[in-house]
Amino acid sequence: MRKLRHLGLIPDGNRRWTIENNIPLSEAYWITMKKISEIIDLVFAQDIRIMSVYLLSKDNLDRPKNQLDIILDAETKFLKILVPEIVEKYKCKVIHAGLMDDRLSGHYKDALLEVCEKSEGNKEHILNLLVAYSPIDELKHAMKKDPENFMEHLWVKDPLDMLIRTGFEKRLSNFLPLQCGYAEADVIKKYFPDITKEDIIKSIGKYTGRKRRFGG
Repeated sequence: MRKLRHLGLIPDGNRRWTIENNIPLSEAYWITMKKISEIIDLVFAQDIRIMSVYLLSKDNLDRPKNQLDIILDAETKFLKILVPEIVEKYKCKVIHAGLMDDRLSGHYKDALLEVCEKSEGNKEHILNLLVAYSPIDELKHAMKKDPENFMEHLWVKDPLDMLIRTGFEKRLSNFLPLQCGYAEADVIKKYFPDITKEDIIKSIGKYTGRKRRFGG
């Protein structure tokens, strides 16, 4: 059986789900945060060592302030309440992939920095949280560190084995393009809040049956 080591998640479709179900945006995004936490728990329980989750792209920060504030509030609670539970249970190291953009609230930055610092010594699992992420910024950061060996200085060090995206779009949306070069991809045709643990297990199962060629 093929071993899945690094799984990526693009949790897409939250706003459309909110509109279709007539649920307040603040309530919907907290539902989303709890669902993300459940999936991380599930993935680590499957003995998958690394997970990368797309929380906020740099472009997402251009959304209207009233929408952005709601998202930031929900994600701050996620960082303060739910992520520490994952850290404690799985002894995972949390890594921030992205910049501390000025459009992030002070509470958000503090929560993100705290969970990264407190988990720094953990080694059993790695949880990469993409926040204010842009692959251009990641490349600039790495090149500034060491132009000759820039791949060693990317925010996300490990190549992805598989990427799961929810919703109905079939694109990367700037999600770790350097690390996704040979990742297997699966689009679950449901809005993110509607997906189940069984959906994720099924997607993971597909990975074991695929032949990876790596350009060969």
